[in-house]
Amino acid sequence: MQKQIFSFALALTMVGCAATTQNNQLADGEKWLLSSANAFAVDSLASDTDEQPCLLFADSLTKFHAFTGCNILNGDLSVSGSKIAFGDGPMTRRACKNDALEQTFVQSLLASDAFVRSADTLQLFAGQNATMTFVRSAENK
Repeated sequence: MQKQIFSFALALTMVGCAATTQNNQLADGEKWLLSSANAFAVDSLASDTDEQPCLLFADSLTKFHAFTGCNILNGDLSVSGSKIAFGDGPMTRRACKNDALEQTFVQSLLASDAFVRSADTLQLFAGQNATMTFVRSAENK
């Protein structure tokens, strides 16, 4: 009887572990908050609102939604292994006080071609250069 209970508990643990996102894999619906872009901390590139720039993956990892700190950008997404491609898509066109943050965010995002993901950090790369670093939003936990 104890062996059966142990086996059942072990099976539940394995199922639970299988449901978690593995390192270097992205998950649909995950929200990531921008921490730095091109080596500039987000604090030094203050946004026009109180909201932190962020990135969200959607539609089975075929779409992305991004908030630049002022405007919203949506586009197609392609993920294969550690390769990633963000397609230029529609973007709202509010006048922004801090164009530098928005331009850095959009240019870096669209130039990204690879990523490295750990449990709470997502780094985007253009070639060998890290372009953006995101931290996992508490909304995901």
